[in-house]
Amino acid sequence: MNLVTVHIKRLSCLTCLLSLLPFFTAKSVNAQLIPDNSLGAESSTVNPSIERDLIEGGAIRDNNLFHSFREFNVNPNQKVYFNNPDNITNILTRITGSNISQILGTLGVDGNANLFLINPNGIVFGENAKLDIGGSFLASTSESIIFDNYNFDAVNPETPPLLKINLPLGIQLGRNSGNIEVQGKGHNLTTVPPFSLQLERSDRDTGLRVKPGNTFALIGGNLRFVGGVITAETGKIELGAVNSGFVGIDNNIRGWEFDYSGIENFGDIQLTEKSLADVSGVGSGFVEVRGQNLLMSDGSVLWTQNLGDAVSGDIKVNVSESLQVEGTTPDAVIRTGIFAEALGGNGGNVFVDAKRVTVLGGANIAAYTYSEYRGGNVNVNASESIFVDGVSPVNPIIISAIAASNFSNGDAGSNTLETQQLTITNGGMITSATLGSGKPGLVKVKANDILISGRNPDTFAGGGLITNAIATDTSAANIIVDTSSLRLENGGVVSSSTQSSSNAGNIIINAADFVEIKGRDLRNFPSTVTSASQLLDATLREFFGSPDVVTGNSGSVTINTPKLQISDGGLINLVSEGLGKSGRVEVNADSIILNNQGGITIETTNDDAGNIQLNTDKLQINNGIINASTSGSGNGGDININASESVEVNGGGFDKLQENIIIPAFEGIENSLTLDNFDNGIVTASQGEGNSGNIFIQTPNFKASNGGLIATTTLNQGAGGNIDINTDNLLEIDNSLLGTGTFTEKASGNINLSTSKFIAIGGAQVLTTTFDAGKAGNLTVNVSDSIDLIDPSEQGFTSGLFATSFENASGDGGNINVKTGDFNIVDRAAVSVSGEGVGNAGDIDIEAIKLFLDNSSITAQSVAGIGGNINLTISDLLLLRNNSTISTRAGTVNSGGGDGGNITIDGGLIVAVPEENSDINANAFEGNGGNILINTPGIFGIQFREQTTPQSDITASSEFGIDGNFDLNLLELDITSGLIELPQNLTDAADRISAGCPTDEEARFVTSGRSGIPQNPRQVLPNEIVLQDLRNAPNSSHSTPSTPSSPSPSSSPSQIQEATGWIVNKDGDIEFIANNPITNKNTFSKQTCQN
Repeated sequence: MNLVTVHIKRLSCLTCLLSLLPFFTAKSVNAQLIPDNSLGAESSTVNPSIERDLIEGGAIRDNNLFHSFREFNVNPNQKVYFNNPDNITNILTRITGSNISQILGTLGVDGNANLFLINPNGIVFGENAKLDIGGSFLASTSESIIFDNYNFDAVNPETPPLLKINLPLGIQLGRNSGNIEVQGKGHNLTTVPPFSLQLERSDRDTGLRVKPGNTFALIGGNLRFVGGVITAETGKIELGAVNSGFVGIDNNIRGWEFDYSGIENFGDIQLTEKSLADVSGVGSGFVEVRGQNLLMSDGSVLWTQNLGDAVSGDIKVNVSESLQVEGTTPDAVIRTGIFAEALGGNGGNVFVDAKRVTVLGGANIAAYTYSEYRGGNVNVNASESIFVDGVSPVNPIIISAIAASNFSNGDAGSNTLETQQLTITNGGMITSATLGSGKPGLVKVKANDILISGRNPDTFAGGGLITNAIATDTSAANIIVDTSSLRLENGGVVSSSTQSSSNAGNIIINAADFVEIKGRDLRNFPSTVTSASQLLDATLREFFGSPDVVTGNSGSVTINTPKLQISDGGLINLVSEGLGKSGRVEVNADSIILNNQGGITIETTNDDAGNIQLNTDKLQINNGIINASTSGSGNGGDININASESVEVNGGGFDKLQENIIIPAFEGIENSLTLDNFDNGIVTASQGEGNSGNIFIQTPNFKASNGGLIATTTLNQGAGGNIDINTDNLLEIDNSLLGTGTFTEKASGNINLSTSKFIAIGGAQVLTTTFDAGKAGNLTVNVSDSIDLIDPSEQGFTSGLFATSFENASGDGGNINVKTGDFNIVDRAAVSVSGEGVGNAGDIDIEAIKLFLDNSSITAQSVAGIGGNINLTISDLLLLRNNSTISTRAGTVNSGGGDGGNITIDGGLIVAVPEENSDINANAFEGNGGNILINTPGIFGIQFREQTTPQSDITASSEFGIDGNFDLNLLELDITSGLIELPQNLTDAADRISAGCPTDEEARFVTSGRSGIPQNPRQVLPNEIVLQDLRNAPNSSHSTPSTPSSPSPSSSPSQIQEATGWIVNKDGDIEFIANNPITNKNTFSKQTCQN
């Protein structure tokens, strides 16, 4: 059973229970006024008349007048008034009988005294009941009114003592307090165009009311309003449901304050059928509700509306269990709800404290301002849960909401919620709207777990945490979320937007455990965290008076969480559709996972896109997208990724990459490649006049696989962005594409890769390219250990490094610069610069210790332009196998072409197998052939020829032009290198040479390991290997090198020291050495002289 189902079942049970409350089980009798005898000679008297009945008598103590009745009822159309003697402030009436009191007519006081009416059995106010009281009114089912020296008790009635009696301290409710019911025909509230939320009432004489500034209090076991209307204009309404206990009373400047601190057993309160509690006025009053459960439905309202320039009161609802507001009036004109409104002065606040708060069917809890005055705040504190669901079933544009908004130039208040579980479903909202010029309030949510699921089922409007700005002079409210977990599903939204010249708000999400954004709704709208600048449709623009062009900026989104997972089309999305800029996205997380079209995207039209900053341990993209692009004059945003452990980009398959990107780009069909094609990978692109952004990735390990894409491109007029990837350990691209491109006159971006080990496999390509007049970017690869380009894809794409000017392009190809240790290019892999249009090819510069080509190529070629140059600096070995090629070429039969590029090879040995047809070519068609310069200590298996043959060749030719030159410089060893000048005074060698063993003993020559004399005479001896003269020491089981004797201090410094070995130094020169640090290598020794 899911969480929403649990909420619905719980709410259904609550509604049923409240509808079956045991109201008025005591026997009802015909209306009558019957005093009792508890006051003795001071008993109350009833003087009837045609117009009204007057109650006189009673016991006067100081400024208090006490009345006691056995039965107290007022008939329909009957008027019953209490006489108000001079100096009487409080008239206190108790009913000591066993029946409820029914007030069906008018109950009044001839004066300004406060009226207390207590009946433990219950009280009913009929639909035609009225109050005509100059002071405040308290009706209660309490047993007694407590003074400091006397209890005015309805259960055990006693005569008030003659001692002085002060103001009442409170009321005492018994164990089974009776109920209070207020009946009526419902309010006559309407709404004011153009705002369907603003309430108005033309007739305030209906229902029960006290005069302005006074208190209307109902305190009983349970309270039920059935169309009941009570009014205390600029005063106070107190609704308390107490089953038992003492409620304190304090009379202060705000009216009567009631203290429930000693109450443990509260009752329930229900408002149905357009019931109303109204304290609106010039400086509106207060509404306070205390109970166990409060249920409001059918357009029932708690309302404070400040109509004048005075301090407004608040609405406070404090229930020990639940608050539920549900539905609208039958015509869906008035929402059920709690409303604090500012019209002529600052608006009041709304405070809700409960375990559970539920808003359903278009109901609202809200603070609004419709004037230049500040709106009130909304504060909802629910210790267990807040549930906001759906829309009105009668009118689906009426949304269930908790809101703090402005509709004029007054500032909106803040909207603050705190709970364990917040659930928003089916289009419900926690919101702050800015429809006027006033400043927005803050939307702040603190919860242990937040679930936002689904949209409006009829209009598909987004539901969730939402702020927006429709007015022109102020921004949308910011949203701050503090939670353990946040889940957005089925189109759920956290959104701040603007539809005008104002800016959208910022969104900050702090989630201690995780943030999960997944799925789309039935109309394919994504679950999203978004800040947007978007244009309203024409009808709404006309309704709100919004501009036809949006100039505001979108806000920024910041997410701090250990785990962020976005999947199944969910998004973090910033949008600027008008003239404004977009904000930035920053995510700080231990892990970021983007699955199945889940993404982090920024889109802008006419101004710059913001940047995406991701700080994480691990970033994993599985057919997801990170995109910061522009479609207009603005620039695309930069994407900055810092991952302390790894970045993985897994695409949606190479076939998808080929269909979406490669075929539209390389087949040359105009406008076939658009921003919509870039739906996975890491991308920043421009489809307008602006430049695309840059991509920066810093991580120890990077891998792209299965059609993964990392790209910057410009599709219209702007320049392309750069890609920089720095890894400490491994950079691997498998069956994927890492590229920059330009379709404009401006240059493509550069690619810079830095790592310890680089692998491109399965047709993976690192590519810079131009399809127009702009120059292709340069490709720079710095790898401290090794590079492996291997294994073509199943689709026939070769792995490699490419900088290309594509067919029909006039821009030059880019350069490729590689610096590494071992460089292996095998299985048809390639390093290539090319100009396939009229542009020139770029150059290739490779610096490596070893370069190995096996059935692969390094090429610089152009069709119509000049061929690029190839410069190879290889310190140890260049090895060519199996039809490998190092080639520069310019021109074709059709194009003619320019001069071929030059090839320069410096450094170590060059080796090829003659019969494997590996070639080094610098050729041209009509232009001159390129020159080839090789500086090497040795070249084997390949030789210069005038034309290519089936053998391994070196050629520098032109079909119709002048052949290029071939220069081979064989680097010879300098045997004098490292020698020292001999002294003039020679020493007798016999004194310096060990006698050795007798010549009749057997000697031997030993080679051991790879560091001595090579096993194969063709094998090159590595540098720094020493040939030693070692001798076995007597009585030793191991051979140890003899230590050359050192000259004594008195020896001549010019004596010749015996050489014990030689090395080939780093310059290729031979040096003789006297001391050898290497042992147990190749040795020449004689058998020990002794057995």
